[in-house]
Amino acid sequence: MRYFLLLLALVGCSTTAFAQTPVPAGPTAAAQLAVSAPDTAAAIHRLFAAKRKRQVIITVATLGAAVGAGAVVLSSNQQTGGGGGGGYGILTSSGPLLDNRATGVLAIGVLMLPVALVEAVLFGGWSEKQEQQTLTGWQQRTESRFLKRRLKPKYFGPPPAASLYP
Repeated sequence: MRYFLLLLALVGCSTTAFAQTPVPAGPTAAAQLAVSAPDTAAAIHRLFAAKRKRQVIITVATLGAAVGAGAVVLSSNQQTGGGGGGGYGILTSSGPLLDNRATGVLAIGVLMLPVALVEAVLFGGWSEKQEQQTLTGWQQRTESRFLKRRLKPKYFGPPPAASLYP
């Protein structure tokens, strides 16, 4: 039951990457591209900065969940051995090769590998190199579906204030 709750928590942390935000009403992204060059270039920079920030937050949360789950498994007081049949360790002729704690940590590592790979694939396209390529393509007036779909009106506004206090 404990491992099921742990798996549920890990899946819950990773699904935030798939959340969709509602599209605000207002001018479309295509209409926004017709705005002057500094505004669109700044919007492209804001788009990539926001996506990189989200990438860091989700990656840190996922790694934190994995470390926390590992700490919970390692701090458990379960005993192995005795032939009672209650242990889930890998048995050899000389005794258990891995006890419940080591098996739990190994399972967490195996479960976190696909989650980390999915995050790397989903957020791999928001690097500074990709930002420069997108900006160069826009300046050369090559129409990009990538840019049209993702450049929302919220990125054309003024940059958020760095601090609440002057």
